[in-house]
Amino acid sequence: MSGAFGFTVSHAFAEARPDSWTSLQSVLPLARPETSSGTQLEKITSGEYVAGFFVSAAPAYPVVDKSGGLLAISFLDDGTVVLPRGVGIAAKAPHPATSKLFMDFVLSQEGQRAVAEGGLTSYRDGVATGDGLHTYQELVQAVGQANIILAKYAKVPDAEVKSFTGKWNGLLGR
Repeated sequence: MSGAFGFTVSHAFAEARPDSWTSLQSVLPLARPETSSGTQLEKITSGEYVAGFFVSAAPAYPVVDKSGGLLAISFLDDGTVVLPRGVGIAAKAPHPATSKLFMDFVLSQEGQRAVAEGGLTSYRDGVATGDGLHTYQELVQAVGQANIILAKYAKVPDAEVKSFTGKWNGLLGR
């Protein structure tokens, strides 16, 4: 396993659903890891792969929309990992007032619509979906709040990373 996104999503899933290792023991030996969701989507669309998992929705939605029905997204109703996108103000920002105005915009109705138009999932209630726009509430409706796994912004200790990736890669046969 390589890459922060892949580790974060896989680790969050396995940590929230420890029993998932039984299923992963069946699936991972058949899997070929990729370094990005884009590469994974290209190989699925071309027919090289029949499916993928833990694919980021941001690059997937446009590919699905352009696939003419060839490709679809399914959310795991026993645990869909959500990796929140962070936004913040640097401690030494040269223009903190401007940064605060930007934060206000991003969190506003208009800003959340812009987030969705940019291909990410809007978190704020009341943002209209359709026309390729997606919301967190749409995901909750699809899988249920109890089946949302929020990935945390927290450093995972090196020993835990090593243990997890060793177990994961061992199931891949690497």
